[in-house]
Amino acid sequence: MVGQAGAHRVLLLDKSVILRKALRALLERFHDLVVVGEANDDLEAVATMRTHDTDVLLMVDDVGVWDTSQAIENIRNEFSRVKIILVTGDRPDAQTVYRAMRAGVTGCISPDSETEDLVKAIHLVAHGQAVLSPECFACLVDLAAPPRYSSEQVGTMDRLSAREQEVFALVARGSTNRDIGRHLSVSESTVRSHMHSIRKKLRLTNRVQVATLALATRRRDRAP
Repeated sequence: MVGQAGAHRVLLLDKSVILRKALRALLERFHDLVVVGEANDDLEAVATMRTHDTDVLLMVDDVGVWDTSQAIENIRNEFSRVKIILVTGDRPDAQTVYRAMRAGVTGCISPDSETEDLVKAIHLVAHGQAVLSPECFACLVDLAAPPRYSSEQVGTMDRLSAREQEVFALVARGSTNRDIGRHLSVSESTVRSHMHSIRKKLRLTNRVQVATLALATRRRDRAP
């Protein structure tokens, strides 16, 4: 597929051929993105970038297949200009995220990110901005200062109205007030009002705490 002028050039790095093909099909729906190639390890990625100009490397973290931070360093040693987004495992490990950031990734996102969030992340890192999904951000917060939420706080969804629960869930996905407003067809001021109510009901002081608690709640709900 040939993208429009100025389209961001993306290289896919994943051990799974099936997942690479699925990612390619997904990204090629967008005219401002061009998939320039696929690679199954860092050596193949480097070889591909030598012959194909690349703006963003989308790298899936294959735990147990390669040393993620070392692979990132290998790529950055030759292609420091290329921005790297790491797609983490289902439950990102704080040390893996931290080492990846230290090694030079520009973004870390979770595998259950929405398509629009993935595309937005590609555009943001291509323009030099860092991107962290709520899950990855929470990992780093936990690493620096593990939050302590009571079981009562984690299980207080019943205190929130139906609309507040929707906002709470969207915050856990990393949505901004504008994104939430568009999703729920309400104004940003209304979203801010819901956020204020959520913080008051859950005895939280800022948005980071809301996002972290929302993730803790989601992890509890997903636990077998």
